[in-house]
Amino acid sequence: MRLEVTFDGNGRLTLPIHHNHILQAAVYNLFEEEILAEYVHKEGFMWGKRRFKFFCFSRLQGVNYVDNKGKTITFDMPVKLVITSPVGFIVRDLAQGLLRKGEVQFGTNRLYVVDIAARDQTVSKNEILVRMLSPLTVYSTVERGGRKFTYYYSPFEDRFAQLVEDNLIKKYQVLTGRSHPPPLGCRTYVEKITPKDFKVLIYKGTIIKGWMGIFKLVGDPELLTLALDAGLGAKNSQGLGCCEEVSG
Repeated sequence: MRLEVTFDGNGRLTLPIHHNHILQAAVYNLFEEEILAEYVHKEGFMWGKRRFKFFCFSRLQGVNYVDNKGKTITFDMPVKLVITSPVGFIVRDLAQGLLRKGEVQFGTNRLYVVDIAARDQTVSKNEILVRMLSPLTVYSTVERGGRKFTYYYSPFEDRFAQLVEDNLIKKYQVLTGRSHPPPLGCRTYVEKITPKDFKVLIYKGTIIKGWMGIFKLVGDPELLTLALDAGLGAKNSQGLGCCEEVSG
């Protein structure tokens, strides 16, 4: 399920260039039920030692101006934010919170909800094109010379598609309780990517690398639906991997 929320406010909205943590805090504050927000934030849905929060959100969408010297980005009003989740009660609670509160705090900026559009994203075919609304990232922890570091994969490396599929299958298994995924799986192919689609962002002091652009997903419709609702790749609840279906 997808929520597309339009916000408006007085004047413009100025945020740090790297502001995913601000958007994430705003989403948590939208939960109607405080207990649910606490559960999603601290517990989530377990897979071994990993936790899936099962919500994802886009970059802020709107006309904007980047001040590289001041390290800020300024948006004209209105702005839009897409929030997705495969978990019905999460979507319902967020929608109720948006309707009841009618406003949201982005850092020190207060914006008002002017429109909410909800959309089912069920896929019935075996192939779709998706546009990334926030960067898609997958990575491995690599050890070299006795030191560990994070290696972020490029979509042009074979390992990239495999990690995207592995991540999606884990989400499927956690949500459904089934040990075996659909036989068709879900394969990711580059459809349209430019050098400008490579993004580096900083989340609470951690450098994350990811990719915007358009990808082709081929596989089981249930997994394609999950990709749209849960997000692709890793770190979805930090505002990465949000995507939408587009026509060819």
